Amino acid sequence: MCAAPSARVITRRCLAVCLAAGSLLLAVSCAWLSAPAPTPTPSASPPPAPTASATAQPSPVLSPTFGLNPDLPVWQDYPAPRQTPVLPIPPPEAPLNLGDEVRVLVLMGTDQDAPFVGRTDAMLLILYHPRFGRASVVALPADLMGYLPGHTMQRIQTAYGLGGLDLLQQTLRYNFGLPVDDFALVNADLFSDYVDEEGGLEITVLRDYPEACGGIRAGPVRMDGQKLLCYVSFREENDEIDRNIRQLQVFELIFMRMAQGGALSRLDELSKRYQAVLATNLTPADLVENIPLALRVADVGRLGLYTLSRADISAWSLPGQGGAMVFLPNRERIRPVLQQAADFLNDPGPVTDRVLTLQYELTRSPTATITLTPTLTPTRTRTITLTRTITRTRTITATRTATRTGTITRTPTISATPTISTTPTISTTPTISATPTITLTPTITLTHTITLTPTITLTPSPTVTFTIPPP
Repeated sequence: MCAAPSARVITRRCLAVCLAAGSLLLAVSCAWLSAPAPTPTPSASPPPAPTASATAQPSPVLSPTFGLNPDLPVWQDYPAPRQTPVLPIPPPEAPLNLGDEVRVLVLMGTDQDAPFVGRTDAMLLILYHPRFGRASVVALPADLMGYLPGHTMQRIQTAYGLGGLDLLQQTLRYNFGLPVDDFALVNADLFSDYVDEEGGLEITVLRDYPEACGGIRAGPVRMDGQKLLCYVSFREENDEIDRNIRQLQVFELIFMRMAQGGALSRLDELSKRYQAVLATNLTPADLVENIPLALRVADVGRLGLYTLSRADISAWSLPGQGGAMVFLPNRERIRPVLQQAADFLNDPGPVTDRVLTLQYELTRSPTATITLTPTLTPTRTRTITLTRTITRTRTITATRTATRTGTITRTPTISATPTISTTPTISTTPTISATPTITLTPTITLTHTITLTPTITLTPSPTVTFTIPPP
């Protein structure tokens, strides 16, 4: 068992020893995490003064760096506050240096059952590079204070509940310089139900928690949905960073578990089953399309987990709210952590054989609802076969002829006063042409042989070839 991490970056090596090896997104989007709101813990002597990071006016040093317009208020061109803030509003952060290809997904968890939102008490920032196949996950403290544009200084966990995706995007861009592309909100019932359906989850607890969740001892512990939900939710006094570490630990474990054994083949099925309790702007097709990315992120050393240090935030008691505890950010210390997470993505190094193993497991999965092509991209190909068929036919001519005798002959004769039989008779013995006709008119059968790939293939091919986009 590895020791409880204390550095900013929780390395995958340490967690790999603690957890069974196992993929983004996306799935990115592939794993679910929810954390109920902690009961506010009043401090014995709450420090009333905010840190220097929450200043009312930008300092001369920050002004040229952030490109602030001195003719505008401190919030610049963002919406003005509607309420008097309990803290001075800081200036907006400059955009983080992400590069053109990096995308940002926010994974949030709420303690409410669907369809209610409440506070998003677990908030993970997932930065990923689709072409390089790398991802970084940054855990934000649940009660971190920031400016919600157009509202006031408030916990950033309230942004989505107050204004949906639009306010969430503005809040993260204002306070962290992060442009948000996608989001996923997980309700509490989804998280616990999913864990129970998977038969629980064995997790290596890094230290003893005798007072939490009925008592949890260090070492391997198998938890059901409710126990695991408690594990990622509770907070010992003001130790928000320890809770973030546990959330990242569970996130990685679920993510790796989804990536191995062909479990991602159920992604489309799971997204449809839980769509009533999963709010997201990603479609099931988006999730399936990013399965190759998730498999590469699950490779060794391609998933970075980051948390803030205890020196990056300071506890503060909200005035007039019964001593509710929040955290003030030290923005000068938080920004380098976010930039480090972004820089981690810029390594186009090759993948290892582990990715080939994960891809092979995916194609062999007996529970697959889709079968991926060798490029791991489900395609629909329309194949038109042009077949030239030479039909050697014996033509039987049963012609309706106007004859004097009312019989059908091969050579129709027309009498001067043609009489047309009302009931044409067909000779019982059809006349067969002496020379069989060969129709060389190539009958092009446009029987559109439409090969729908993905198809369900439960028998593995002897050889599976996968195409990984070049760096």
